[in-house]
Amino acid sequence: MRSAEPGANTPTPGDLVIARDATVQKAPYALCVVPGPAQICCQTFEQALSTASAWASQRQVAIWFTENGTTFTRVAPAGSPMPQGSRERSQNAE
Repeated sequence: MRSAEPGANTPTPGDLVIARDATVQKAPYALCVVPGPAQICCQTFEQALSTASAWASQRQVAIWFTENGTTFTRVAPAGSPMPQGSRERSQNAE
């Protein structure tokens, strides 16, 4: 599956999006594959990033983050390992 080119500012089909919903207190982070609905909910960003990283690395897709569904920040490009420091934070959160 092809992912976003460097410099692109929106996810492409197959990419993963971590969406934060501030109105949900128990599990405010949801993962979805573009285009599609939320499939997995997580309590912390670190949990969402860890899950997304494992899935994305096997499929060579990028990971994106959004708080409003219209503005996206690429967290990790296609095929990259989990961003530095995320492993430690996710282990400390458990």
